[in-house]
Amino acid sequence: MPVALITGAAGQDGLHLARHLSRIGYDVIAVTQFGSGHERDLIAAHGGGARMRTCDITDLVSVATVIRETCPDEVYNLAAISSVRGSWEQPLRSCEVNGFGLLTILEAIRLADRADKTRVFQASSAQLFGDVDGDSFNELTPIRPNSPYGASKAFAHFIAASYRQRFGMFVSCGILGNHESFLHDQEFVVPRIARTVARIAAGRATELVLDNLTGSRDWGYAGDFVAAMHACLQHPVPEDFVIATGELHTVEDAVQAAFRAAGITDWRPMVRLTGADHGQPPRIPRADITKAEQLLGWNPTVSFEELIARMVTDAIAAETAASGAPR
Repeated sequence: MPVALITGAAGQDGLHLARHLSRIGYDVIAVTQFGSGHERDLIAAHGGGARMRTCDITDLVSVATVIRETCPDEVYNLAAISSVRGSWEQPLRSCEVNGFGLLTILEAIRLADRADKTRVFQASSAQLFGDVDGDSFNELTPIRPNSPYGASKAFAHFIAASYRQRFGMFVSCGILGNHESFLHDQEFVVPRIARTVARIAAGRATELVLDNLTGSRDWGYAGDFVAAMHACLQHPVPEDFVIATGELHTVEDAVQAAFRAAGITDWRPMVRLTGADHGQPPRIPRADITKAEQLLGWNPTVSFEELIARMVTDAIAAETAASGAPR
């Protein structure tokens, strides 16, 4: 039975990936920093039976100990300070975790004499490209980040390439677009929309407050993305892949789809726009996922409408459970 180790395992991607790998026959080790009761509850509920370990991925001794004791065939580094806005509030910590975290993992694998035995997936981000010239981006787009988050991911991206070249290690980076599910933090706009619409449908809220409806993103389903992560490590050679849907949708598209899923047609009176100005919104280019399609045979399976509907349905179920009402 192959052994997979997942850092950041209590986050959205870690939970989806642990469940996916468990279903296809892996022994999954879910690594978290603190091993808190909340993390244990999440992994027990959504992690597909994964075993849990605690480890600080910025501490070499801690990581090397886990690598030696578990001997993983595959490591998925998903631990991160994952918010661009949050990275401006914690720039040093963001760079430490997002950048040096991967470096620590790669050194720990080398120290454990597993450089030729363990394959590594690094969760990279389209944010490392910063402002893109042209209407689309792919694996060859110039890397020029414009936030601490993007810069930290760029560092890890370059380190992955360096260790491939210097030591022949199998390190692949998935350059991930936005991806969502009910398990995502509510600080992100789509989960916030889904949860608030569910509360409105249940009569526990009266309005959805947003800055604007015009922002656009490429939003995919987290369950699809973790399947791509696994596919990256099954490819014969380590490479980098853009993982996204290739489609752009506005915040208004998400709001309309969410209210539709809740059975509410006249939704505009329930939305209040603050008009808050967070600076000039970036122009969002389209993701070119041709390489992932051709080399991995990967395509997203869940449409944007289905993604939003699933999130609203899950949010309504959670509201019902929290109220103690019969389903």
